[in-house]
Amino acid sequence: MTPSPTTATQDQLAQDLRAVVNDADALLKQVDRSSGDTQLDALRERLASQLQRVKHQFNEFQDTTADRAREAARKADLTVQAHPYAAIGVAAALGAAAGLLMARRR
Repeated sequence: MTPSPTTATQDQLAQDLRAVVNDADALLKQVDRSSGDTQLDALRERLASQLQRVKHQFNEFQDTTADRAREAARKADLTVQAHPYAAIGVAAALGAAAGLLMARRR
């Protein structure tokens, strides 16, 4: 099954966000901790705390989204199993509509 443009965009956004978080984490680890500047140390600690919070929220978002997708797929599967002929009719109608729309474009 080919991913929809929305799914592909969401996947790309998730990858980009994870890359930004990982880059910020790597940068934070590279900063010299022996500067002795208390303001810099406080900023570094605040950034580290916020970075951990963003990572946690992002992981929760991914888990929630995956759970919702699995639940929707399960419900669709149960509906199709309960009403197979109706599902065939809906699929045929959607296929016919898509065919008519594509034929008009030519």
